[in-house]
Amino acid sequence: MIKKKIEEFNEIKLDKKKISILILCGGYGSRISRLTNKIPKPLIKINNKPFLYYLIKNISRYNFVNFRLLTFYKNNKFKRFKKDYEKELNVNIQIIKEKEKLDTGGSILSAIRKFRINTDFIALNGDTYVDLNYDEYYKEYKKYSRLFIPIIKKDNKSSKLISLNLNKDDKIYFSKDGSYMNSGIYFFNKKNILKFTKIKKCSFETHIAKSLIKENKVKGKIYLGDFLDIGSYESIKKSSSFIDKIFNKKKLLFLDRDNTLNIDKGYTYKINDLQLIEKNISAIKKKYDDYIKVIISNQSGIGRGIFTLKKHKLFMNMLFKKLNKNNIFISRSYFCPFHKDAKIKKFKKQSKYRKPNTGMIQKALKELDIKKSSNCLMIGDSIVDKKLAKNCKIKFIDQKIF
Repeated sequence: MIKKKIEEFNEIKLDKKKISILILCGGYGSRISRLTNKIPKPLIKINNKPFLYYLIKNISRYNFVNFRLLTFYKNNKFKRFKKDYEKELNVNIQIIKEKEKLDTGGSILSAIRKFRINTDFIALNGDTYVDLNYDEYYKEYKKYSRLFIPIIKKDNKSSKLISLNLNKDDKIYFSKDGSYMNSGIYFFNKKNILKFTKIKKCSFETHIAKSLIKENKVKGKIYLGDFLDIGSYESIKKSSSFIDKIFNKKKLLFLDRDNTLNIDKGYTYKINDLQLIEKNISAIKKKYDDYIKVIISNQSGIGRGIFTLKKHKLFMNMLFKKLNKNNIFISRSYFCPFHKDAKIKKFKKQSKYRKPNTGMIQKALKELDIKKSSNCLMIGDSIVDKKLAKNCKIKFIDQKIF
């Protein structure tokens, strides 16, 4: 029991985003009825796990934890999904069952009615995986506080909300030569769609979003990355490769802290001493914007009694805030307070977490459900960091080359 408590010191928990993620799971999946006669489309298994697992896990990598599944068809299957995977995903899952089929708009409006007016949501389809940087897009949405839609390259097979463009103010508008279409992901506040809340049944895409676009009340951002819609037999055939390439091998950047992100003043822990290395911050943002980012650092100053866990946490929380302002979003942050020469007894030991040992990287890979390959990089400033990268067989980049 004591060992478990000490091990928990290895991670600075980032704030979990309280916003609710609404996942539309109520459709019949009639286009692929040979499969959906037995199971709802979001629960079709890809590489031995339901498609919905990958969707939720990827979003949770950005510290979103509250998921509401809006269901109708074969609702009991989703109850089973919650029982089997909620703990493994380490998120909160609520199943909402419609009494009748309400379509996407009706389903979302029904789900948000009990929430206060000034409440944020993200709504998305349970059969589509769009590999967004959810931190970045959420921050963009908060800047505007309007219905916000990532738009993607137009697909000629689609017939809804196509021929879209952005103007210089990031407003979405319809255009005959528009090159983009709806991604099916909506960031919004309840007050943005308040005038629709009395409607019982409608399409969010063609009734709500389309109306607000015509009123110049929708902001957006172009997304040119990878996405998968499992709405056809052809796309399901491609899904295994997509999950292996895009989900399992999500780009992952490990960052040393002192002398990489901030100036090292020797056992740096005072907030007043926190000074970002601007050239490194700029380079990380420019070159590794689409990577999940994890901080890993040795902090033997805790074990040596130079500063406390509380002071370390305060320093890290301020670092997170400064990085966020620079559009660098940290997914996980691990540290090692243990050292063989520590003065504090509970920290006096050899540890698999102390760099160049691989414990922190292995923990990150497990928690984020990412397979190590050429998708992983390590940026640091020391021989220890370089040796860690070698021990993990990942590429090392010396911060001095930025």
